[in-house]
Amino acid sequence: MGSLRSWPEGPEPLGAVGHAMRVCRDPSIPCHRVVHQDGSTTASFDAIERHTQQRLLEAEGVLFSSDHKVIMSQFQWRPEIS
Repeated sequence: MGSLRSWPEGPEPLGAVGHAMRVCRDPSIPCHRVVHQDGSTTASFDAIERHTQQRLLEAEGVLFSSDHKVIMSQFQWRPEIS
């Protein structure tokens, strides 16, 4: 889980990422790892069952706060951009 807003390309890819997450049905693509900036999950995964994205992330060891948000201070991806 990282911040696309910090990429050198700017915020333009955000719309494409959101669309890709909504339409992706390929289980080999880990799109469940993309969460909102505040750590909240996306409703796209809850179409079948509530908290689906949270359960997938918890299965990978990601911890959530009591309000169902990823603890970003521990799990946010911070790539080194050169």
